[in-house]
Amino acid sequence: MINRIKKIFNTKDKKALLENFVSLSALQLVGMLLPLITLPYILRVIGFEKYGVIVFSASLIAYFTALTDFSFRITATRDVAIYRDSPKKLNIIYSKVLTIKTLFLLISWLIIAIVVCLYPPFYENKEIYFYTSLLLLGYVLFPEWFFQGIEKMRYITYLNLGIKLFFT
Repeated sequence: MINRIKKIFNTKDKKALLENFVSLSALQLVGMLLPLITLPYILRVIGFEKYGVIVFSASLIAYFTALTDFSFRITATRDVAIYRDSPKKLNIIYSKVLTIKTLFLLISWLIIAIVVCLYPPFYENKEIYFYTSLLLLGYVLFPEWFFQGIEKMRYITYLNLGIKLFFT
């Protein structure tokens, strides 16, 4: 059986495809299993009401994640894949994307601060909203699009698994 698999994946491209598939599959599996372990503990410690506020805050941040992404997950990945053999072009792409994402991060934080400070139900739990907004910083600084473009998904898996296990 193993010899058959080795025959199927005997070229460099096919090996990279298999490695990327296994890496992302492992990441998805861990992403589904960790909440099953941690959720009962979290609900017992902070209660349903505060958990609802945290989940709502994370949902709010998801909208701003879409803003900071600004479709770089598609366009920047494509550009990196096209110019993966040109370090100079990769530096330019990386710098431009990071600069624009940082600008969108600052705009997002400003909007979040205004909404939280002006809307009383949000202001009651302002600490949760402000701490949750720090997730945007991690999202902006992690170059997932770059690793996808150079087809090195194992780095995405290693970093995400390490972060998830640390916080778990």
